[in-house]
Amino acid sequence: MAEAPVPGPHLFDDADAFQRFAEHSPEACLEFIAGQRGHLTDPVHRVYAEVYASVAHRTLGNNTASHEAAASAVAFAREDGGNTALRVKAKHALAVATYLEGRIDEASGIVDAALTLADFYLLEAEKTPLLNLVGIINWRRGNLPRALEVFKDSARINRVHGTPRRLHANLSNIGMTLYRMWKYEKSIDVYEEALEVIEGMDMPLQRAAVLSNLGESYAALGNARRAEELILESLALERRIGNEKNIALTLFILGKIASGEGEWEKARRYYDEALDLQRNQKTVWDASTTIRYITRDLVAQGRYNEALDFMEEGFRHAKAIHSHTLLRDYHEVLARALAGAGEADLANYHESLAAHFDTLAREPAEPPPPPADPVKASAPGTPAASGSDAGSAPRGSSADWIQVLVGIFVVFLLLGLGSLLLSNRRLRYHLEEMKRLAEND
Repeated sequence: MAEAPVPGPHLFDDADAFQRFAEHSPEACLEFIAGQRGHLTDPVHRVYAEVYASVAHRTLGNNTASHEAAASAVAFAREDGGNTALRVKAKHALAVATYLEGRIDEASGIVDAALTLADFYLLEAEKTPLLNLVGIINWRRGNLPRALEVFKDSARINRVHGTPRRLHANLSNIGMTLYRMWKYEKSIDVYEEALEVIEGMDMPLQRAAVLSNLGESYAALGNARRAEELILESLALERRIGNEKNIALTLFILGKIASGEGEWEKARRYYDEALDLQRNQKTVWDASTTIRYITRDLVAQGRYNEALDFMEEGFRHAKAIHSHTLLRDYHEVLARALAGAGEADLANYHESLAAHFDTLAREPAEPPPPPADPVKASAPGTPAASGSDAGSAPRGSSADWIQVLVGIFVVFLLLGLGSLLLSNRRLRYHLEEMKRLAEND
């Protein structure tokens, strides 16, 4: 594996080295850029400094700072109006940062404007990162065939005009899209090609993402041992990089695989570590998803009261992000827990609510789970798993009335539960707590 780039003024003339420095050593990169800012007079160098500060911040999971740096890059690029490629590069950084903050429509507008510039000035090489992000946005919106088409178009250009880094990003995204389309064998072939493209290069962030995704494809085919081996290798790289959000995601994936094999204790260790990190980061969607899997496993083991220990937090998160999918899943788990505790009527009631939220979850107002954070792969990113905002309705959509309906159903449910006579005192305690949460809303 190649050595990490050495900081110095030469980085401003080597975009690939600067990118690797920002990803491999983000904290050192930010320190270097901070020391250079006061001495930079060339608009090109000032744009590069902010673009790669944005990359370093998102590698560390600081999306707000990443967006601020990208906005500065766009402002500096305007000062050098004759350099269209520079303006496109800055707009791409801003589009990625905006996407990571969950403003999908705004990110789409920025990337479309950048593509218009690149097309007009025949900047083929500059188009590929933009197309990659267009593919991710389409994937986020649930249009997988269109996403696959865009990723393949970007890969075609990169095989002629691009770098191994950019081709790797295309292949990673193609692999994940094939996975989501249940074409697991094809996804494995593409992931293995992606690893070959960066063989010998110092790209731990990208390698970790592909290893994790490759492991999931093997798990989908029933090869849990190979899957765990690959994902543990990914986890070691993630710990070296230090991005806690990605570490938590990788631990969660390991927990799912162990759970699928019936290795409950191993799965719980992975889930608990992931949940601790997610709570610290306040990533509500991720924490709620992990809690859902913990409660599901506890119910499968017959540990109903222990499952209820997590229910309050899970319902609170699902309500906070207005996720029909999570509300459906929690009602299903709660129904199983109540049935196991001998509360057949309550179990039937929650089954009916689960069916109701399942209907809402299938409507266009709630998009499917999004691609993984672009931070977990090459620019702009490799889709791999749920992001923190996957359950929120798109801005400006017609989902308001559905969210009101969800709120009415949940409050009605929680307020009504406290009046029911339950033979199990532990169940009564937890349901009274959920009633209290509803009243405090």
